Amino acid sequence: MTFPSSLVRGLRVGLVAVSLAAGLAGSLVASSAGAEEPAAAAAPALDPAVKAIVDRVEAKYAKVDTIEAKFTQVKKDSFGKVEQTGDVVLKRPNKMRWRFTSGDEQVFVSDGSTLWIYTKAENQVLRITDASQANAAANTFLTSLDSLDELFDPKIVATESGHTLDLTPKSSGMYKSIRLSLTDELVLSQAIFEDQYGNVTDLSFQGVVLNGNVEDTVFVFQPPDGATVIDN
Repeated sequence: MTFPSSLVRGLRVGLVAVSLAAGLAGSLVASSAGAEEPAAAAAPALDPAVKAIVDRVEAKYAKVDTIEAKFTQVKKDSFGKVEQTGDVVLKRPNKMRWRFTSGDEQVFVSDGSTLWIYTKAENQVLRITDASQANAAANTFLTSLDSLDELFDPKIVATESGHTLDLTPKSSGMYKSIRLSLTDELVLSQAIFEDQYGNVTDLSFQGVVLNGNVEDTVFVFQPPDGATVIDN
């Protein structure tokens, strides 16, 4: 199916946040399905200081079922820099809502079965009924934070406050490195991703709320009046 070029241009920017969510877990850092890899050597034991932080993060996020936050996304590549702001709500399992409120205004919503992508400027909606990738993105943003040692080789980055970890994926994939920053209370504050081509996306979070009361109605999307709906 061919989509309008204006819609495709908008999706390239907005989908970064969705793909980054998945990038925090195995769905994007894992090697391609079905590919054979040589048996991996046993991983060396983590440095005790690193293990202490990783264990605390994993224990905290194993108990987190929802995340609400405002975000700023800055993407830098060979074409320049694009900055967008918005808000996000994630809920286990498989529910997400990313709303971009600046630049190309867009909304990405998944209720676990359908992914809706709305571009305001064009009043167009892309409806994807096979939302498996979006579901993985929504869910793994939470679950990956309780599996850091399994998915990455983590190292501590010295900072004046909070905690910062450099994460190298254990399997090849979209991203070659991720820098994860958390507050002293281990609340997610920033994730910086570098892909295999050197493109960098900086996703920072403000006003993060963990385990808030998020109703499932948040993830229900109704196309605006007059919007063109494109099915995929």
